[in-house]
Amino acid sequence: MSRVSAPSETGLAAPGGDAYEALGALYDVWCESVVEDLDFYVEACAGVDGPVVELGVGSGRVAVPLALAGHHVRGLDASPAMLALARTRAEDAGVAQLIELSLGDLTAPPAALGPAPRVLVPFRPYLHLAGDGERLRALRAARGLLAPEGRLIFDVFEPTAADVRKTHDRWIEREAGIWERARWNASERTIELAVRARGRIVEMRLEWRSSDEWRALCAQAGLKVVAAYRGFDGAPLDGLPGDHVFVCERADS
Repeated sequence: MSRVSAPSETGLAAPGGDAYEALGALYDVWCESVVEDLDFYVEACAGVDGPVVELGVGSGRVAVPLALAGHHVRGLDASPAMLALARTRAEDAGVAQLIELSLGDLTAPPAALGPAPRVLVPFRPYLHLAGDGERLRALRAARGLLAPEGRLIFDVFEPTAADVRKTHDRWIEREAGIWERARWNASERTIELAVRARGRIVEMRLEWRSSDEWRALCAQAGLKVVAAYRGFDGAPLDGLPGDHVFVCERADS
């Protein structure tokens, strides 16, 4: 059976989990069309011997395909509601025995999650971190979970000027019945994001940084970037805005 740590049963979110507690089951509807990263993360773990750690496991969108590929997954999330969704998804897929779930904070994951040959952070959880101090703590914590020669793989996002211009302060229907409004602050590089559905509005704050800044943060955290992509199709990262994917190893490995 999948395991959820005791604090998740209280309904109390860890730091960063409140917005996802409010979203609950709407999360999967909101993200229904996000599938472009699944094959990438499954392929990134091909041939790996040992557990795969996923930080920000959410509703199990990535963890379940990994388990279906035969991996033992240890998933961490700040939201009990997301962990409950992940547990149900794993049970429905028949892979609950391969997925362990626990409640916790990206900046301080339990050491017992590691050591792992792969630590994954899909779908931009690091954008929820506030300031370089939190970003460094999260990267260092992920590094601490790596087995020797293990790899940390994460994706983040930097908007283009067109992204900001087309969507700023406008309600846009992202999925049927799910509306999203982004208020961009280019000087502070923050997004005040609101999700509206079924009479509710859930708000969250995100911060973005450039690919060069993420590289510098990785170096400060003791990580060596061994590959970087613009998106999930293998195109090399070219410094332009968009989806940025980083593959890192411990700098001392």
